[in-house]
Amino acid sequence: MNKCCFFLLFLILLLFCPSGAMAGQIYISENNCNQEIFLHEGQLIELSLDANPTTGYSWQYAKKPDTNILVETEHGFRQKAPVQGDAKQGADAYFDVDNETRYLPMVGAGEVEYWVFQTSGNGATELSLEYSRPWEEAAAPLKSFTIKINVKPQITVMLDNSALEFDVSPVIEDGRTLVPLRAIFEALGAEIAWLPEKSMVIAKKNDKIVELTVGSDIAYRNGSAVKLDVAPKITGDRVLVPLRFVSEAMECKVDWDESSRIINITNQK
Repeated sequence: MNKCCFFLLFLILLLFCPSGAMAGQIYISENNCNQEIFLHEGQLIELSLDANPTTGYSWQYAKKPDTNILVETEHGFRQKAPVQGDAKQGADAYFDVDNETRYLPMVGAGEVEYWVFQTSGNGATELSLEYSRPWEEAAAPLKSFTIKINVKPQITVMLDNSALEFDVSPVIEDGRTLVPLRAIFEALGAEIAWLPEKSMVIAKKNDKIVELTVGSDIAYRNGSAVKLDVAPKITGDRVLVPLRFVSEAMECKVDWDESSRIINITNQK
């Protein structure tokens, strides 16, 4: 391929990749209400909620986030297009054209109200919104939405001297690093199966089989129970698993450099 083709390909990527997508932007919705979201400095997060401005109702801040930690950079509305539903979601499911997300709408809603935030510093803050008519101060809101945002210094994970990229930032809990399960298992060359009814993941690589369950501190390695220091958890729409246990179960060596906040994973075979 000549230089001209490479240049054209680069322009296409710039035109069609969503702003911030390459920087690890994540998307949240009503499904994430009352959750705690872990981010790193400089990361973008987009919140989308059903809205119907023609009724006079809109989302109002009940509690604004600390601007030293989280700054609103964009706010607006976008149209939704109805799509054919399925047995699980029903015929009235909607499809968010921009985020490519299917979900059930609020009664009477015809649009999505969205906010884009960027993290500006480390720390914890809370964001609360209420769906109401601004002039009806005494009336209770129809709906409310709250999330906690926890911004940590960025952790870099290296696998055989190559940096791994995650759409949800690694987090440290009780001295243990948790990372998105699919990204780490696939990077280690394992095949995975997610069992949503059990909130369980099964990973297999050659003769090694690992089983992890969200919320359980007991994992299984080739059928033998292993007690975890930290249980797998859900943040945003991703399942996070203990990096050291997963890596060592796949026969990798793990080293942590506190000063640089870099985790080095090395394949032993």
